[in-house]
Amino acid sequence: MKLLVSKWSGFYSVPDPYIRDRFVSQTHELLETSFDLRQKLSSKFLKSVERSQLARIVRAMKDSHLIEDEVLNVIDGGVFMGVFSIATNGIAQMLSLSAMIEAYEMSAMLKESILANFSLHQCPVCLEMCGIGEHDSESANLYFRDDGLIGASAIPSANVSSTTFAESSMKSLSSILKKGGIRTSNLIKLDLEGHEPNAFKSLLSTPELLRNIFIIEYSAWQGKRDFSSSQKSWAEFLCDNFYVFNLQNWISSKPSIQVSHADGLLDDLETGSKVWNTDILLIPRQMEAMLDSYVSLNCPEIP
Repeated sequence: MKLLVSKWSGFYSVPDPYIRDRFVSQTHELLETSFDLRQKLSSKFLKSVERSQLARIVRAMKDSHLIEDEVLNVIDGGVFMGVFSIATNGIAQMLSLSAMIEAYEMSAMLKESILANFSLHQCPVCLEMCGIGEHDSESANLYFRDDGLIGASAIPSANVSSTTFAESSMKSLSSILKKGGIRTSNLIKLDLEGHEPNAFKSLLSTPELLRNIFIIEYSAWQGKRDFSSSQKSWAEFLCDNFYVFNLQNWISSKPSIQVSHADGLLDDLETGSKVWNTDILLIPRQMEAMLDSYVSLNCPEIP
């Protein structure tokens, strides 16, 4: 399978019919990449993220002393094209930090393009081809969307086909965070196509593991579902344990909106518009200094 790279973004992807999105809207085959071209593509991309919500979050983590020894520990769950890892690594460098990134992707179809992107943007990442969920498993089903898009899920839904699937391994989020001891103050991104609540369920037996900074994809339909044995909904669990901000998208430069109660995660996500899928930032309620730092940076004028 030939990889394509977008003139617009400088990111490799696999060709149609497997994916149709802006990263391959205008493509050409990139057979050789010189050092100058890599620098140009990386510079162009990093310029687009230096005012992003992600940049503010990392800066707030640094200002509130959550980053030890100048090393930002990152877990990228649901790598897709590798954009989040590459952006985080670039932002860390801009803040004179180094980034230790663990990346997890369940769809083996994406491996070649992910590695090509990490190489193109000179992003050192430890990539593991497995999903993130509630339990460790050697064999889990990955369901592909009926429309041919590469976005796939570990759970069947209206957008995926129960007959089109592949097998992959799965790791629990708790086992990832317990490697080498209880790990906190990580930056964790979870874009698991609806599987995010299941990943969080693995943390319930070890509450210390909730003391990380999370960026997760969220849908209002998820929030209404029962999450724990106490019959709390997913939305109630999030608002009870975290300060919640609707980012809309982590790469956005617009100010986020704080979601003050669970009802705000069930209707319009307190954005004033009908947003179905959105990225939300979760700051543990014990991390007041992080909250204060982030709020002070949460405006478009901050560079």
